Amino acid sequence: ISDSGLILWTPDSENDVFVAITVFDGEQNVQQRFSIQVGEIRKNLKVMSARVGNAVAQSGDVVPVKVHLTNNGDENLEDVRVQVLSYELGVHQSSREFDLETGEDVNANVNMLVPYDTPPGEYLVEIMVGNSHFHDSIYRSVIVE
Repeated sequence: ISDSGLILWTPDSENDVFVAITVFDGEQNVQQRFSIQVGEIRKNLKVMSARVGNAVAQSGDVVPVKVHLTNNGDENLEDVRVQVLSYELGVHQSSREFDLETGEDVNANVNMLVPYDTPPGEYLVEIMVGNSHFHDSIYRSVIVE
């Protein structure tokens, strides 16, 4: 346990683990018990960066969305897709499917069409990356003038 009270621990197997932590201040002690369910860590897919090309756009513009991904896990990923969604704009565009091998980085591009009838304002864009096993989402905004 660190001076700040942080407890670092790496379990050696997937299982339910029972942990009891006792704190003693020299006079009294207090104990707290925990049941921790240890499971598989899912870390195979990570969005390293995402950029909306035209942060300020006009209605009818095509806005490029550039995403840099990495597979930092120990599994090859198949059928990965980048999706760009804006519920406010009614937009859902997607990249082609691609495979991402262990340790591989890839840059993916998706063009988002801003609808012609879009009123001026700031709109939230969700960038989802994944397949049927792993996913990651990040958010950006685009301003329509």
